[in-house]
Amino acid sequence: MAEHLLELRNVSQVYRSGDREFLALKDVSLALDEGEFLVLLGPSGCGKSTLLRIATGLQRPTSGEVLYRGEPVRGVNPRATIVFQTFALFPWLTVLENVEVALAARDVPPAERRRRALEILDRVGLDGFEGGLSPGALRRDAPKSGVCPGHGGGAGAFMLG
Repeated sequence: MAEHLLELRNVSQVYRSGDREFLALKDVSLALDEGEFLVLLGPSGCGKSTLLRIATGLQRPTSGEVLYRGEPVRGVNPRATIVFQTFALFPWLTVLENVEVALAARDVPPAERRRRALEILDRVGLDGFEGGLSPGALRRDAPKSGVCPGHGGGAGAFMLG
């Protein structure tokens, strides 16, 4: 059997405060393969953001196991990205430069960074907007780019490479 891109096995998360406990996730198991798309849907406070933080290695689960390409996730997974609901853009940078920042953080060389950033903008329908978007256009077109505007500070999209 081929290994999964991401696998969660019996993941649970309990938050404790003094003698009080809150069960955020209980025995969550799932497997994602290359090219698959998964949507987490639920009301505020149901554990969506907790699950995303655990899947990316930003948070350790109380119990259970997280595997990326068959290997246990220990610490932050550098191949995973979360796009937050609230805009996490640098307003002084252009759209193109904002995309390049993420690639620079992964040590992509400058020439390759520019080429890949332009390709990404083209893929999500934002080619021609490399310089910038108005706030209205950003809200209208952001879902195409994976930026999910909304209420609250939870995560809106999760991407693995």
